[in-house]
Amino acid sequence: MKLRFEEGRILATYRVVPGVEVYDQFEALIDRDGSGDISEEEERGYAQSLLDDSLLTLDGVGLSFKFVESQIWGRDVLVEGGGAIVVKASCDVTSESGLHVFEFVCSHQSEISGYLTNAMLPKDPNVFIRSQKRSHDQSRIRVSYEIVK
Repeated sequence: MKLRFEEGRILATYRVVPGVEVYDQFEALIDRDGSGDISEEEERGYAQSLLDDSLLTLDGVGLSFKFVESQIWGRDVLVEGGGAIVVKASCDVTSESGLHVFEFVCSHQSEISGYLTNAMLPKDPNVFIRSQKRSHDQSRIRVSYEIVK
């Protein structure tokens, strides 16, 4: 998961890479009708389930990511352990100057998943990452960032 902090918004890019041993479980989650093809509706449904399994707060107030777009690589690539499921999302947040604390927890398929979560270097010249703290398994991250105007 990549997090990008901007003045007034947080962008998230989830990159799910199902390995060979767990691909069948992911396919069952996504291909709801078992047709072997993933429809746009199934892709969007999976993306929403991923977002629903994410808890986030900013300065102690609950938020939710809004779906932006998704892409699922072809089954032939995914079944061999390559490729990815990419989901982009965003949420509007305060643009007030000062220090803000963002907390994120992902519980999506936790029994078979490994996580990697990072705040990216802000492109916005008014936003500065002050600290990142993660849980051991990286399913949780706490990012302190500052907006300076």
